[in-house]
Amino acid sequence: MAGFGPLLFNPNAFAAPRGLTFGTAGRNILNNPNRTNFDMALFKHFAITERIGFEFRAEAFNIFNHTQWGYIAGDGGSGASNSANLNSGTNTIGQDNLFHIATAHNARILQLGAKFIF
Repeated sequence: MAGFGPLLFNPNAFAAPRGLTFGTAGRNILNNPNRTNFDMALFKHFAITERIGFEFRAEAFNIFNHTQWGYIAGDGGSGASNSANLNSGTNTIGQDNLFHIATAHNARILQLGAKFIF
């Protein structure tokens, strides 16, 4: 699995600390990648009569198709986040997939819809 996905941090900059020590790396120096997501929806209402109508919708999720990488070591940043399937890689020194991201959020999704209102 080594080399699968982009390398987020340089693993050669880190080493396992000696026994019974904490090491010299500062707290919170490694951050997971940010999410930049833009959604868009367009809709048009066509009135047939005063009470009856037709609505057409076009919706796009992640409209600019930005790659949004998954998280390393399962750290979604929130206990309420719904992203358990995006966990990848590890932050354990000595593992082959150290700091490699192997998952990504959904690419662009387009959907069309129609609604008859009566």
